[in-house]
Amino acid sequence: MKHLAQIGCLARSIVYFAVGVLALLLAMGNSYGETTDESGVMRRLVDRPHGHFIVLSMAAGLLCYAVWRLFQSVQDHDRYGHSIYGLSIRGAFLVSGIAYGFLGFYALNLVFEFMHTTRVGERVMAKWVMMQPYGRVILWILGLSVVIVGFIQFVRAFNGAFVRDLRITKNHRVLMNICRFGLVARGIVFCIIGTFFMQAAWKYRSKEAGGLHKAWETLREQPNGNWVVAAVAIGFMAFAVFGLIEGFYRKRTG
Repeated sequence: MKHLAQIGCLARSIVYFAVGVLALLLAMGNSYGETTDESGVMRRLVDRPHGHFIVLSMAAGLLCYAVWRLFQSVQDHDRYGHSIYGLSIRGAFLVSGIAYGFLGFYALNLVFEFMHTTRVGERVMAKWVMMQPYGRVILWILGLSVVIVGFIQFVRAFNGAFVRDLRITKNHRVLMNICRFGLVARGIVFCIIGTFFMQAAWKYRSKEAGGLHKAWETLREQPNGNWVVAAVAIGFMAFAVFGLIEGFYRKRTG
């Protein structure tokens, strides 16, 4: 699992770094910039020179990441146990593995086009959920869960809990601050996305739901929005660095 972790974390870090760079360029007024999400990065890469090879490599890396996260969740190799906190962490690993598995297959589909389909957006998903029994309640729970995950990022950043499984210590102040900055930026975006889903449930309108792209646009609409977007974008780039540390400087990877 060590190599799966390293390859997977490298692929995820590249995606996060690309998302951050594009958002930062847009905030700086560069026409090449864009507020996008992980799948948007894949769509943009596939049209570049050697894009199919790049996206295929990214897909393989993301699928490695998905397998590693699923292994962490099921095998509990990091020894989080069966406490409420431990199960919540392992549950987060499971959800992360599933999400990046879908992203990996989406990237494969961009290259091979074995399915003629478009990406299912957050609004479509919210609309489908609301059509199900207790769908509004489920949407509330989903939004609240994403917000809680966002707050967990803040907690991990400020109490330094993220070093638990890493071969770095709190004496590595520069690395610690980079990791903290990345986790805070990710937490901000998670909280915004979770709020979108709760608003969709509250107003019973699927168009209120949204993902990373809508989160970027919401940040841009704030006072001094370009500065806010730039700060969060740099935070995404910092989270990419954290991802590399997580993959290559872990105490245990299987």
